[in-house]
Amino acid sequence: MSSYHLSSLIQNAAVKLGTLAIYKPSPIATSGDRSTITDTTLSLTVNEMLNGLAIITYDAGGSGAAPEGEFARIISNTATAISVATNSFSVAVAALDEVMVIRPKYPLVEWLRGANTILKSIGEVPLWDTSITLVASQTEYTLPATILSPREVWINMSTTSLDKDWAEIPTWTIQHAAPGTVKTIRIPESYVIADRSLGIVYSGDHPEVHDFDDHIDVPIEWASNKLAWHMVNRGGITDKNRTQAEKILAELNDSERKLKIPNKRSPQTKFLTWGSSGGDEGNFTTP
Repeated sequence: MSSYHLSSLIQNAAVKLGTLAIYKPSPIATSGDRSTITDTTLSLTVNEMLNGLAIITYDAGGSGAAPEGEFARIISNTATAISVATNSFSVAVAALDEVMVIRPKYPLVEWLRGANTILKSIGEVPLWDTSITLVASQTEYTLPATILSPREVWINMSTTSLDKDWAEIPTWTIQHAAPGTVKTIRIPESYVIADRSLGIVYSGDHPEVHDFDDHIDVPIEWASNKLAWHMVNRGGITDKNRTQAEKILAELNDSERKLKIPNKRSPQTKFLTWGSSGGDEGNFTTP
C-alpha cells in the first residue's frame, strides 16, 4: 500500500500547478511558534495570503519530525510573518523549517473537497481492516458494517510491532444476514489463536481524508495529476493558465493509461489493486 499522506498529495498537486498556486519564493523560517511562521526575508503585502494555506514541507531537524507535513489555513499575514489559527501546528515552527505557501485562490476547503472527490472517482479500492481480535475457542466473529464482501482473510502470527508475520487463512465462510444487517465470518478452529488479529482485505470507496497524515491508498502519480486537474478546472481555464492546464491533462492521461485506470465509475468496473511496485492488477500487497 502507498505510504503517502494527504499532505504529500496536496504538495505534489500544488507543484504541478506551479506559481498559479504556490507563492514564490517559498519561505524558510527564521523563527516561529505553533501559530506563526516568520521569515524576515519576505516582503508580503498585508493579508495578501489571507485564506491561503501554509504547509511545513521540511523539518530543520532532518528526521521528518513534527511539524513536517502539517498544514493550516492562513488567517493573516504581515510583510514577514504568516499567522494561522492558534496552535494549529503540533509543535513550534523552528528556524530553517521550510514552508509551502499556497495562494488564497486555492483554499484548504477546496483542496479537501477536491481530494475526496478524486479519490472516490476511481471506484472501489482494496481496503484493510484489523479490528477483530480472536478469542480462545471462538470461530465466529461479527464483521464491521463497512465490510460487505471480504476478499482475503489473514492472521498475524507474531505480535511484535515491526513484523506481524501475516499468514493467509485459505478457507473461511461468511454467514449472510438480512439486508442492512452485519454479517458473520467463520474461520477454521485451527487458526483460532487468542489475542491475535484478523486482517481482512475488502473492497470499498477510499476512506475520506481530512488530516495531514491521512493515508492515500491509490497510486500517488495518478492522484497528484487528478487533483491538480480538478483544481485548475475549479478556477476555470484561461489563456493565462492554458499551457499549464494542458500539461497537467497530458500527464493525467499518461498516468491513467499506465495504471489502467477507468475513465469513469461503473458497477461493472473491475476491482483495481496495486502491489508494492504499483500498477499491477491482482498484486495487492498485504501490510
